[in-house]
Amino acid sequence: MDTSGSQLPPEQQGRSRRKWREKHINNAYETQKSGAIRGAVVWSVVGATGVFMAHHIFPGFKRQTLALKGLLTISAASIGLVFGAENALLRYEHGQRSHDNLELEELVYAPPDEDEVGRELRTECAQLEFVGPHLTWLPDAAQILQEQIENLLLCGLRHLSPMLLGMALQAAEHRGMLPEVVRNLLDDLSDVLLERIRAALDLYAIGKTLGEAQPPLLPPRTLSAIYHHQPDASASHPHAAEQIQRWTSAIWERIHSLVVDEMAPIFTKVHMLEHVLHLKHEPTSGTTFLEVVSKVPESVCLG
Repeated sequence: MDTSGSQLPPEQQGRSRRKWREKHINNAYETQKSGAIRGAVVWSVVGATGVFMAHHIFPGFKRQTLALKGLLTISAASIGLVFGAENALLRYEHGQRSHDNLELEELVYAPPDEDEVGRELRTECAQLEFVGPHLTWLPDAAQILQEQIENLLLCGLRHLSPMLLGMALQAAEHRGMLPEVVRNLLDDLSDVLLERIRAALDLYAIGKTLGEAQPPLLPPRTLSAIYHHQPDASASHPHAAEQIQRWTSAIWERIHSLVVDEMAPIFTKVHMLEHVLHLKHEPTSGTTFLEVVSKVPESVCLG
């Protein structure tokens, strides 16, 4: 198939880009208008309901003028108008970016069942002037974006910020990498937890702290008797009894520090992550992010 004919004249490319831009501007305007109307209606009902309840519950509010009550209702409608329009526009922009990125990725990554015609069409599309410059950075940009999302997620966990966690999880969901990002995060937390458990129960490190090479080596029955402070056993092995007391105190101190200082913050972070995943929903299906993550076989179940 001849690819030379795929190049459009510059003036025709300019007209095509202007038409494409005007189309998306009109679509964004209609989407924003619909969201504004919907938000104004919902918040008007909320405001009117609140004013009505306050009128019958609070005597002081009941004595206020009708103009003030109407102003409160109008203020609620204005808030709904602004938030509804902004949220609708944000959803539209996220959808457009996801769609555009998907189209570019389809030009770079061939599907496994692609036929000869599909390969030729993909090659022609990749040679268009307004497509080619974007293809070179697409693979690197996808990797950089995932790293930024994971860094934002870690920052949200570090500061226990539901807002940052929600932003990171929403971005991961838009990119279709939510299960992978959450799985990587939980794997990292599990590795950190295992490493700290090993460090807390490292007998060599405990021995260095106590200035002893190893704990006393005695038969299990004798060790049990000394540990339970049986007089005969302690009198028979006074030095071993002192050693066991020192080692026992050191080990329990490390276990206490592990549970209180190390494990508790990690469990708090995981609990907050689970809470935010439960609150966030997919815009199309209404499924919670927690359900999306739990449906993936390789994912770690948070519930």
